[in-house]
Amino acid sequence: MTIFLGLARPGDTVLTEELTWPGALSIGRLTGIRLMPVKTDAEGLIPEAFDAACAKFRPRFVYTMPTLHNPTNATASLARRREIVRIAREHDVLLVEDDAYGFLVEPRVTPYWELAKDRTIYLTSLSKSISPALRVGFMAVPARLHKSLLAAMRATTVMVSPILLELATHMIETGAGRDAIVYQTETARRRQRLAVSILGEQGSAPTSFHYWLRLPPEVHNAGFVADALAGGVAVTHGDVFTVLPGQEAGGVRLCLCAEPNEARVEHALRTLAALLATSHFDAISIV
Repeated sequence: MTIFLGLARPGDTVLTEELTWPGALSIGRLTGIRLMPVKTDAEGLIPEAFDAACAKFRPRFVYTMPTLHNPTNATASLARRREIVRIAREHDVLLVEDDAYGFLVEPRVTPYWELAKDRTIYLTSLSKSISPALRVGFMAVPARLHKSLLAAMRATTVMVSPILLELATHMIETGAGRDAIVYQTETARRRQRLAVSILGEQGSAPTSFHYWLRLPPEVHNAGFVADALAGGVAVTHGDVFTVLPGQEAGGVRLCLCAEPNEARVEHALRTLAALLATSHFDAISIV
């Protein structure tokens, strides 16, 4: 919210991946800022599509998650990142980099911030890396944007709870935060291996918290979600990630790490695999 309010106004355009974090979509609707999708592949933003969108829409910025993208798990190579930076410079477009899941990738991927500090806003959070209860985020910003973003931050959050900051500082300085990261990374690795063994590699990443389950063209997203829920498995409907109404998501997101009982996770994955093996996916009737 801070970034959107600080850098854009109602009616302005912001670019993002064709599937994106639902929170960004909600912020766009609340603020009247128009989000437009950019085509993606296994490495995220496609340079040619990004170049064309920059020329067409003259966006205020691009909001992107280049590492373990939510929901697809796409991760951009260094070569791809350099190409996106080149295009952003050419069109004078800011890069807003959401690196919430970057801590999970080994070896570490070079963020846009290290490639173009003059035009990148870098975002990360302890709520993913350490604990959902630790609602503390961090933002690295070019100096010229400090004033406008500080004003937006004061308007939206006023300040972070001192108790949370004290706890965050303690966990960082004592190494407890690093221990939490190691534990979460190993758990994610184990769950991904389990998912791959049951559903295949098509939507996985070695240490991601989530799995993007692509559905065959004949399978209706809503029907699959309903059938999964009837079987006791809740998955995230792909449509919540689509930028434009009527856009086809092509899959559903599976959250692999929220359930503490791994046997239940395995049972859920096998239930979904059994659903995929059937051919009774009918769209939900609208009466």
